[in-house]
Amino acid sequence: MNVLKNGELWLYGTVGLGVTDEEGFTAINVRDALAEIGGQDVTVRINSPGGWADEGITIYNNLRAHPGKVTVLIEGIAASAASIIAMAGHEIVMRTGTYMMVHEPSGLTWGNIQDHAKMIEQLDTINRSMADIYVKQTRRPKAEILRELADETWMDGAQAVQKRYATRVTDARAVQPPAFAWSTYRNTPAAVSASGSRQQARGFQDAMGRIAAVRSAKAERDVRIAAFIRENLIGHENRPDVASLLNSIQEEAPEAYSMAKATGPLSPTNVVKGPSSWDGVVDRVNKANNWFSVHPNAGEK
Repeated sequence: MNVLKNGELWLYGTVGLGVTDEEGFTAINVRDALAEIGGQDVTVRINSPGGWADEGITIYNNLRAHPGKVTVLIEGIAASAASIIAMAGHEIVMRTGTYMMVHEPSGLTWGNIQDHAKMIEQLDTINRSMADIYVKQTRRPKAEILRELADETWMDGAQAVQKRYATRVTDARAVQPPAFAWSTYRNTPAAVSASGSRQQARGFQDAMGRIAAVRSAKAERDVRIAAFIRENLIGHENRPDVASLLNSIQEEAPEAYSMAKATGPLSPTNVVKGPSSWDGVVDRVNKANNWFSVHPNAGEK
């Protein structure tokens, strides 16, 4: 795809190939366009529902390395990987009625527990890299950014400026977002999904069909971390080593940290139940294994 038009970069469509049946733009397209521009200032127009995170990060780095000033204009939507690209702008301008969305990356695995665990590590690495990009632009605490990624945060122009993902809003009206498989996202605003639906590519459908397994494994990991915090750290916050460890956990695993600090059980399925005469045994099992999902009727006759 040729993204260079009248000396400007037009990043319309999906980030990367094979997301939908529509052709997307790639890091190679952007690299070639920047090479043709040379060292001049460049305007980057974005109307993209997102796509592949690694492609978005590569495009971001290409734009950051450009010697001229980069002005980003969000003309319809900058969601997911497209919002990463937007962070490369020295100035990030959103038209009235546009949206930006940030969220955690997704991926797929096919295999055993170790395969899924490796994917979780890879996703955590990508997620931290994305968070670092957003932190660099917003100058806000990383823990706040990680929470917004976990929540799949949608913002209009004013909200994006308030959170420092954008620098200002212009009076120019938004263009219509492209048609996309909006059900891929959890919190898509009605005004965005009304732009129309587009079929996902087969490979992308297969990927999304397996993401649930990775999310489930991540949720179990968070329960395990929260259980460790409750069992070993809560009540010892005055110790410097414990305080330092808690700060690190809050930074790198905010969901697990919040889970540990909240009241109530960590999970509706992580408590072993049994007859009252078994209270001592059940208590020891729960303390030893309160991170592990056990059938709620375990031990009952």
